[in-house]
Amino acid sequence: MRFRLWALAVISLCCAHHTPTLASTALDSTDWSHSGGQVEIGFQEHAATWRTSRMTLHVDPWLCIRRVGGTPQRNDESGFEEPWDNLRGAAFHGELDGVWTITGSLEEYQGIPTAWERHWMGEGRSLPGWGRMKPTSGGRVDVARGRSRTTGRFALPNHRDTFTVSLAYDAAQWGNDLAPLALDSRSAPYPHGTLGWKKGDRMTVEATAARLAGTELSTPGETGRSYRQTDAVWTTWRGRLGDQIDLGVLVGSHRNRPWLQEPDSAAQFQWSNWASVQGTVQSANGAHRWTAEWVPHVASALSWSSHHGDWRGTFTLARVQTQGTEDVLPSHAGTPLGTPLLPLWSFDNSWESSAVWRSEGAVSWTHQRMRAGLHVLTLANQWWLEGWGAWTLQSEWPLHLTAGFETWQLEGSPNMPNEGLRWRVGVSHTLVMSPGRPTFAQPCCP
Repeated sequence: MRFRLWALAVISLCCAHHTPTLASTALDSTDWSHSGGQVEIGFQEHAATWRTSRMTLHVDPWLCIRRVGGTPQRNDESGFEEPWDNLRGAAFHGELDGVWTITGSLEEYQGIPTAWERHWMGEGRSLPGWGRMKPTSGGRVDVARGRSRTTGRFALPNHRDTFTVSLAYDAAQWGNDLAPLALDSRSAPYPHGTLGWKKGDRMTVEATAARLAGTELSTPGETGRSYRQTDAVWTTWRGRLGDQIDLGVLVGSHRNRPWLQEPDSAAQFQWSNWASVQGTVQSANGAHRWTAEWVPHVASALSWSSHHGDWRGTFTLARVQTQGTEDVLPSHAGTPLGTPLLPLWSFDNSWESSAVWRSEGAVSWTHQRMRAGLHVLTLANQWWLEGWGAWTLQSEWPLHLTAGFETWQLEGSPNMPNEGLRWRVGVSHTLVMSPGRPTFAQPCCP
């Protein structure tokens, strides 16, 4: 497996300057029947591009192979049994008739989670950003995910109004850039559909219905055992005041679904309501942005983002409730829809106070083919820090030579040393040490 992955990387780089074109003999059609087109293969723009008279589709590989060293998962271990991370897959992006946008990816990860991910997981089997996973020896995990999103935009009689339709197996986004409280696009994907109405750049209204899955299995002996499912619906409103202020309100509700032949009168099958309120202020030159978000009975947060030349930075400070927050917002595959605020195992433990401070910040620097960055997270008296540097081999996928480290001081975790230091070096399409961060965008610092 390792040899095949390294061979794929070498072949891909060797092909970086060769873009042969394959043209089919069939003519493009104006109906939905089979039609031909032109296929371009190479790595100067995309790995493969298929063009017809109606559609353009890009496909790019994702590849990440890294060597991991340093502090293992437990104090009684001298090192990692298999010190290799590998993340592989492919992403696609397409445009149809100038109306529909199609994006998605397929990914598989086998490797060693970061210290914060393992700390958050405890002894559970749900990895942030991925959902349910299979643990293997030496603290490694084996997990896969697929994501897709199809969005259509239709002009209404009033040329400033747009009607949107979106069907997705992905995660929705709502809130600030680095640590959204209610909905985070980097969370584990789930099926949902959205209808929206946009009035110019002044107002947007959307309604979404989603189907989530939990970790509770149906009773033994039933045909086709399954996980408990949850129905979730939410409506969002976004409005702009002037040129620098944006406001938003989210109102949602969810309830667990009974299994077949199970009575649905129990309290666990009642609808639970939740909400989020946010506001954003942007500087006149667009270089700075401040965002505040409040989710009742969960947390309140204030974030700041800035860019100046080659530098990008963002910082979020949140006050997190430690009592009963896991019952307010819905979750999917054992992970929250928003940013993981409190470790999963902490809900079974008592905190000294009813609320704790949580902060998360990141800064990145880009200059030609060189990139570097830091990412820090603190929760009460605990902290985790990662730093990375990268040299770009291929900018379109992208693919980089990377080197980085992570260090931490985390208390109370059932399976992590309180302190440690790890390093990672390899060839990667990502720029951070965490395997779960990349989605359709940069890992941090917009």
